[in-house]
Amino acid sequence: MQTRRSCVLALFLVFALSCAHVLIAADSPALITKLDCPDRVSSVAFSPDGKLLAAGFGWNEAAGIRVWSVGDRRLVYSRDAPKVVGGRQNVHSIVFSPDGKFFVAANWGGSALLWNVGAWGRPVVIISNAGSPTGLAFSPDSTFLLFTSKVGATIYNFRSADSKNLALPKALGRSFFGGGYSTDGTTIFICDDSEIELWDANSNKVLKTWTSQAYGFFCTLSPQRNYIVPGGFTSSDKDALEVHSAVDGTPLGQIVDFRTRLYASAISHSEMLIALAGGSYGGRGDLGLWDVRKSKELGYVSFGEMPIQSVAFSSDDSLLAAGSDDGFVLLYSVDLLRGAQIAKQSTPLCGEVVFEGTHAFIPQ
Repeated sequence: MQTRRSCVLALFLVFALSCAHVLIAADSPALITKLDCPDRVSSVAFSPDGKLLAAGFGWNEAAGIRVWSVGDRRLVYSRDAPKVVGGRQNVHSIVFSPDGKFFVAANWGGSALLWNVGAWGRPVVIISNAGSPTGLAFSPDSTFLLFTSKVGATIYNFRSADSKNLALPKALGRSFFGGGYSTDGTTIFICDDSEIELWDANSNKVLKTWTSQAYGFFCTLSPQRNYIVPGGFTSSDKDALEVHSAVDGTPLGQIVDFRTRLYASAISHSEMLIALAGGSYGGRGDLGLWDVRKSKELGYVSFGEMPIQSVAFSSDDSLLAAGSDDGFVLLYSVDLLRGAQIAKQSTPLCGEVVFEGTHAFIPQ
């Protein structure tokens, strides 16, 4: 009798531990840490040397900037902007210059704020009233800054310390949603709702246009400028993301079956991986890692109850940062972000044991 009880107890423990594994596995082993922000995180960026990680945030409660040391996750710089009606101080986009000297943030009011990296301190406004921003991009030599918005595109010249308007949308109701420079800095890419425009950086004239099918959340150029990905969508129903050649505009493939709304993308420095992020409000944040060339998902995780609005790879592609509307910057190990996530059950199974801290419960 005692032997039978021991066997039953052993089976119970094995079953309980297996159930606990299911519950624990809901937290991805790829997640290294969560960095707290006061409100929704709209943009994340690594410094070129990979030593700093920055976030821009803002919505209802607060707006501003956070910068951490990647090595020890120590807060290096913090700025909380005064809240104003309409959220004009909410930060939408951030970027480090390629030479690592400058950091720029763009807020909803259409201003670009400049910091000297390391000195930090009070920012300088270098662009103002340029429209609600959709993206920021430096030229390869860190001389020019491209500011795209819903009403146009503006270029700031760091040598002459002045700015000029580059372009306006071709039709009412259309808007630019990001862009960037070619590797030699002579050509500027700008995306709108149906086209990718290529501009001559010197003459400010359109060189050519490529047709694209995109809703209008991002315009991602790969680090070596082999790929350009315009897109994003608000529904997962039969939507697809097109990957184009940044050399001739040829569509190279489609990424389909993203789970929910798609709001952000980033391409690794090796140009082998693309991170896609989105989610649903009141649902979850989604983050997928895909093979660029094969258009195949390699790994997936979810987080929180709000969408993930921004993603960025570290310079060595070992880390992936994700900015969540739940008010966190999530730092993932790229190597561990593989396979499907084991979903936590919404209701207990018959006989399942639930663990909370050091206590075990059998749900009724």
